[in-house]
Amino acid sequence: MMEVDDSIKHGLVPTLDHLPEFLDRYQIEIDRQSGQPSTPKKIKMTDEELQKAILAATGQEIASSSRFTDGGFSTSYKVTVMHNPEIVYIVQLRFHGNVASMDAFIKFVHANSEAEHQQSTGFGRQITQFVPGVLAERVYSDLPHPDKLELVRKIALAWQACWDLPLPSPRQIGELIAIDNNGSISLAVGPDRHFSLGGPFTSVREWLQGRLRHAVSSLGRASGIDDYKDKYMVAIQAFVDNKLDRIPQTVEEFPIAALHVDMGLHNVLVAEDNHKEIKAIIDWELCASAPFLAAYPRIEMLFRRGAPNGYGAEYPHADELRSTFWDAIPKWKTCWESQGPIDSFSHNPLQHTQMPRTDEAAAFFHAVYSAISEIPYGRVTSYGHIAALIGTPQRPRQVGVCLKHLPDDPSARWNHATVPWQRVVNARGVISPRNHPTAVRTQAELLRDEGVEVAAGGLGELSVNLDEYGWFPSVLPSEEQGGAEVEPDVEVNAEYSD
Repeated sequence: MMEVDDSIKHGLVPTLDHLPEFLDRYQIEIDRQSGQPSTPKKIKMTDEELQKAILAATGQEIASSSRFTDGGFSTSYKVTVMHNPEIVYIVQLRFHGNVASMDAFIKFVHANSEAEHQQSTGFGRQITQFVPGVLAERVYSDLPHPDKLELVRKIALAWQACWDLPLPSPRQIGELIAIDNNGSISLAVGPDRHFSLGGPFTSVREWLQGRLRHAVSSLGRASGIDDYKDKYMVAIQAFVDNKLDRIPQTVEEFPIAALHVDMGLHNVLVAEDNHKEIKAIIDWELCASAPFLAAYPRIEMLFRRGAPNGYGAEYPHADELRSTFWDAIPKWKTCWESQGPIDSFSHNPLQHTQMPRTDEAAAFFHAVYSAISEIPYGRVTSYGHIAALIGTPQRPRQVGVCLKHLPDDPSARWNHATVPWQRVVNARGVISPRNHPTAVRTQAELLRDEGVEVAAGGLGELSVNLDEYGWFPSVLPSEEQGGAEVEPDVEVNAEYSD
């Protein structure tokens, strides 16, 4: 289906005149009965299709068009028109979003929310005017604390604008679908497609049971943690099979609200000249009717630095940031505070997520952390080279898993402050994406503090020149010195010790 996002991620892309080459994408359909794949079909828009779309939406002819950027759910084209060359349009092919619903939902938000929003820029066939700005995730960590407070307050109001939207009765949990019936927008709740949970669900307990079953299913498919699964999967599966009916009835007290499921800093556009001013909230593929506490992971990222495991150290004065967020929306603050144990859990997620390790896994984690601790200050290496140095060249992905589970607890021997995790990049020198929206930027900042030059590529990716800064010894320095174990460098990442 064809769509144009009303605010593409401007900060992550080059100018129209200097676009990079893109990898071709293909559509493969699986026959549900035979299980056989179809012949791959290239995903693209032809010049003729672009011309017809722009003509129908704007009444003008194309002056120039180029491939723009590839998202997780889309392929985009950037277009200018003959008689208004200063206006730029973005045309997208969406792989996931319900395009008609996204269009109608934006109109519904405009009509039913008192919060400020960008002026309408003419959706047409989901073709709209380009909105300039910079992604908040690229600048947030550098903002002075007073500026963070102001931006957090505005983001809280954006969440409230979603939560306050009128939902159909009776309230259900599932994908939120907007329907435009001759200008009259109505909402409906359908099955969950994002996690393939089915539904819609009539109770919070049913929804939580579905989410837990999905999480366990994903764990079963995960690679690189077979030793964990061999030891714990049977017990975990037995718990899910036999004890999910014990979820307390009190969860039904959670308010059901409209959510932009992915409203993190990576989908908030701020003004280029004023990073406290929100220009747009983008990427509305994932809209849901769900318990409002499902927004917790995105909200919590306003109060923490990026980290490989998604939860870095808290910013200085994080409690003030939290208070500012909730004080800006008193009604929802009351709902939040009424959750009791849920609130205490969410403020300390790391203490609940430490995964027990088998002896074999513990030895591997120890070897990875120890090897990374030997990377010299101001140098970087790859996941694959760390794997090779510890004698497991086939396990570069597992090195990444170790860093994802690097403890934040300063009392642990290996933690964010003692393991220079920022000195590990991929084989091309690119800083790998993380769960936390600001983790890539945080890693780049830590490397720059060590004198490593980090450059932005055509698509906004951040990378290091391995020819200049790469560290690729044939053996670890500790092995050259007769096998003496290297103690962790407690000064390598003091920023995470606060």
